[in-house]
Amino acid sequence: MGLKSKLGENVGVVIVDMQAYYLEDFSSSNSIKESQILRFLNKGAKKMIRYQQKIIGQCANENVSLYLIRDITQKDPINPIVSSSMLVSRNYLIDKEEDDSFKETELDDCLKRNGVDTLLLMGINSGACVKETAETALDKKYKIATGKNLILDHHKRRYEDSVKWFKKNGVWIEHPERTLFR
Repeated sequence: MGLKSKLGENVGVVIVDMQAYYLEDFSSSNSIKESQILRFLNKGAKKMIRYQQKIIGQCANENVSLYLIRDITQKDPINPIVSSSMLVSRNYLIDKEEDDSFKETELDDCLKRNGVDTLLLMGINSGACVKETAETALDKKYKIATGKNLILDHHKRRYEDSVKWFKKNGVWIEHPERTLFR
């Protein structure tokens, strides 16, 4: 069990847009339905952060490179992710201005320098930045993987559509807690 045994020796972990702006709890909701969606998102975000921290720990234990992608139009990544990433000897902070983490960044060069051929993708929003990054990764001949509680989206339908897309185009890990964590 572990990242390398499940995804291969040349896996790299890419965490997209884990910034407070994308995780905010909008406390003033206009309806009960909106309030329920926000509670769901907050619960999902907390679980996702816990899973991401565990995977970051796996990166440190297995010497897997970690790529923390930051939207420079927003604030820095949330502290739990940044703090955990400092434990990884090969961690890289990559700034982006577009949804696609490859567009006008050094991500591809950095992955190639480290011999990465498979990306474990995590972060927000699954149907936008994470998916666009995954699409470009496939175009560049990388293998992709993600899973339940590793990605999230503010729009339930877009999340569901992205899950279908990831299942069709990459490795979908239904139970990361059983598969990836030691």
